[in-house]
Amino acid sequence: MTKGDMIRSMNDEALAEWIHNIDHFYDDYDNLYVSFMVEDDTQKTEDSYDCLLEWLQEEV
Repeated sequence: MTKGDMIRSMNDEALAEWIHNIDHFYDDYDNLYVSFMVEDDTQKTEDSYDCLLEWLQEEV
């Protein structure tokens, strides 16, 4: 199961909580990142289409 599959299988309450916990931040070089909570583990990726797509296609 990929992270995208996991998100698609969430019920409305779980999806609302997941979206609520998304955090955007900049690193010391002004690069924008996105932080997600996945199964009690904070994960982050660069905020670009390619990086987000790669993150969604990773195994859970």
